[in-house]
Amino acid sequence: MENKFPWQSIESEILEFHWSVFEEGYRLAGVSDKKNPKREPEFYVSKAPPLTRTSPVRVYQPMAEYPALYHEFAEIDFSKSKSIIAFVNQYGFLTKWSSITIANGVPTARGIVNGIPGVEIEPLALWVEEIKAMRFAVEFWELVQNQHRRELSRVIRWEKNQDTVQVTFQEGILSNDLRPSRLHLITSSHHAPLLLDWFAPGDVFFPARYYLTHFINAHLFGHVTMRLLWTPSEWPRLKKRNVGPPSPDLRVVPCDLLGTLWLQLAQIVAGERYYQRCKNCGKLFLVGDWPATFRTNRKTCSDACRTAACRKEGKEKLQLHQRAGLTKTKRRRQKQLDPMPAGHSG
Repeated sequence: MENKFPWQSIESEILEFHWSVFEEGYRLAGVSDKKNPKREPEFYVSKAPPLTRTSPVRVYQPMAEYPALYHEFAEIDFSKSKSIIAFVNQYGFLTKWSSITIANGVPTARGIVNGIPGVEIEPLALWVEEIKAMRFAVEFWELVQNQHRRELSRVIRWEKNQDTVQVTFQEGILSNDLRPSRLHLITSSHHAPLLLDWFAPGDVFFPARYYLTHFINAHLFGHVTMRLLWTPSEWPRLKKRNVGPPSPDLRVVPCDLLGTLWLQLAQIVAGERYYQRCKNCGKLFLVGDWPATFRTNRKTCSDACRTAACRKEGKEKLQLHQRAGLTKTKRRRQKQLDPMPAGHSG
């Protein structure tokens, strides 16, 4: 009898967002316009040959396996194509691509042209644009979080003309903001005046947070969706409590890798996730409540890094003692002569 309910395939689809990586690798391809040879070629990120229907693909869960991937993406050196290709080889394309065929030097969305099958590519310009945007958003969030009033005052401006009050954001001013310089209106007496009741006069932190959420929302658009998802890890606990069958949760999930990156940053800004930087390797790792696995005061991202950090601290202490001329025997004698802590009287 045919299985009308393929639970395995459904489970792999709705429990967690999956993304695939072409294991043969990716490369940078330049496309010249044969009709206009003087025009500079356009560059694309494409799958490396050979391309067959049976080419191996690696599937992974970016939200679960790499919860701080957005930060790694922001640190890519977009001026070097090798840095971008290295990221693509590890995590795959940014978006859900379509088959593209190069016809007469021009990419076309048609799958086959003159019997030539299409290849999956992404414009290099898309990567550069998104890396710039993510880098600005991450560094701007750090300014807001660390309350750098001086830097924020350069871009958040309060202006009052007679009976009109407006708050604007000056784009292209900060060193990490590579966009053209222009004013972005946040609120005024005639545009979203309710915000003026929320903002304290002259405040730069709340308007900055509001602008950042607007910026992130614009990049989330079209790359995330809503789904009813199950949480199997909760089922044993519910069964023990005899509370009946579990219910699905309505959650925001990414549609592609680009949506994953912006959703991770959105969760940080919304206070749903918290990260620590490993004191040994410098990697960001998730702390706090579920889905984190480490307590908030954890200093390292893994047991290996914790061991390495302890060894490093031990070597640094030993070097300090050696500089002070204290050998192991002298340190033992010093403890014997002065067993009580400084300032403690017997």
